[in-house]
Amino acid sequence: VVGDYGGIDILVCNAGIASKGRAVADTDPEEMIRVVTTHAFGPHHLSRLVLPSTPDAELDVPDVAPDDVAMMLFTSGTSGAPKGVMLSHGNVLSNTRAVIASLDLRAPDVAAMVLPFAYSYGSSVLHTHVAVGATLALVGTTAFPAAVLAGIERHRCTGLPGVPSTFAQLLRSGLLDKHDTSSLRYVTQ
Repeated sequence: VVGDYGGIDILVCNAGIASKGRAVADTDPEEMIRVVTTHAFGPHHLSRLVLPSTPDAELDVPDVAPDDVAMMLFTSGTSGAPKGVMLSHGNVLSNTRAVIASLDLRAPDVAAMVLPFAYSYGSSVLHTHVAVGATLALVGTTAFPAAVLAGIERHRCTGLPGVPSTFAQLLRSGLLDKHDTSSLRYVTQ
C-alpha cells in the first residue's frame, strides 16, 4: 500500500507485484489492484512510487483451511449490544464468488465507494472487486453528495453500492441531473 493520507491519495497493488519490487508505473495494469480517490496521483507521480522488494521465496504465507477464521466484523448493535461475528475463509470466498457471479463483475468495473471497509458490505465490495482486478474509486461520503456524484462522473464508475440512506441523500441533493452517471451499470443495496 502506498499512500498520502494527508490528501487521501492511496494506491494498492497485489502481493505478487510487491514481492518482485516492481515500480508501480511499470506494472502491467492487469496485475494491479487499483484504488483511486478523487484526489488521485497524476501519472508523473506514479513513476516515483516503488514497492518494497522481497523475493518470492521469502514470503511467509500460512496454510489456511476453509473453516479457519479470516476476519471478525462487528454488528451495529441495532438489536442489542454490538457483537463480533467471526467469518471463515470459506465464508468470505463463498460471498465473494456469489456476488461476482450475481453482478457479473469484471476487471473494467469501477465501484464508487461510499461505504466504510470495516462494515460488512464495504468489506464485501472490497473483496469482490479485488478478486476480479476491478477498481474502487473512493468518492467520499454522501454527506457531500456533490463530491460523490463528481467522483462517479470523473472515474466513470460502473457500480454504486450503498445503503438506503446513501440513495436518499443523493436523491434529496437535487444534483443527479447535473452529473453524468450514465456509466453506472448497477446500483446495489
